[in-house]
Amino acid sequence: MGTTFRPQVYFSRAIDTATLNSNTFYATGPDGQKRDATIVPALDGSFAWLFFTDPLPGGSTITLHLDGSAIRANAG
Repeated sequence: MGTTFRPQVYFSRAIDTATLNSNTFYATGPDGQKRDATIVPALDGSFAWLFFTDPLPGGSTITLHLDGSAIRANAG
């Protein structure tokens, strides 16, 4: 049986949500492959969730990746 988990990441300041995409915020499974997911940012850019498309395999380690050099602060 797979499990459902929705990681939430808080940013130290609001981000430009247009810079948050599958190359800057994603998760990999134990085999190193990216897990299919939808990124759901807060309207104010203060946090984002990662909603996985499929249930995660039970007992597996999932690694979250954030590319801080590509995620930009909100200019507004």
